[in-house]
Amino acid sequence: MVGYLAEPWLTAKRGDGLYLVGVPKVGAAVRLDDPEIADAALVRELLPRVHALVPVGSRGAWHEADVLAREAGLEAELEGAAETGSAGPATALVAEASDAPRLSLPVRRLGWLR
Repeated sequence: MVGYLAEPWLTAKRGDGLYLVGVPKVGAAVRLDDPEIADAALVRELLPRVHALVPVGSRGAWHEADVLAREAGLEAELEGAAETGSAGPATALVAEASDAPRLSLPVRRLGWLR
């Protein structure tokens, strides 16, 4: 996708929200013209608006949210139904931000940092 590194690379703060951006899909459900999946243009749009952004891999969104929290020396307080399913070839992202990003594709709050 896109490589980008700012110093410091992670500017997480207690109270920041953790958001699932896009819909995790895998296998035959993945179509390049699907408006529900993340793409490179979305990553470029989000980078200046969030504190951290990572693709969701085979371990699911909750795993990625937990990794982000640990990297920042914080804990993830996750809420709602578990998001543990694979997102296949990075069809969804976990964003960490003060406020939920407003986008044309689905954004769901996973929890927050404490």
